[in-house]
Amino acid sequence: MTPLIAAGYAPKGPQDCLKNQAATVQFYKDANVTCFPEGPETTCYAYTAFDSSKKVIILSFRGTTTLLQTIEEIEEYFKLTCIQ
Repeated sequence: MTPLIAAGYAPKGPQDCLKNQAATVQFYKDANVTCFPEGPETTCYAYTAFDSSKKVIILSFRGTTTLLQTIEEIEEYFKLTCIQ
């Protein structure tokens, strides 16, 4: 499980990490998009892969990477919970 998580943080993408740490996992596609268009530039990242030995599809999301992103996520959480 750890190589699948770590691959999401690899600077050049998950391909090399998966190839070195999870030989049966084939990288398929990734996406890097702006999370909050109206706020500071914060990106969300995910990738998909397939494990041929376990016959499973992998969908992995990268977590928070900066302090600013953490603060924005906390603010959004409280905005949503206080509105309801």
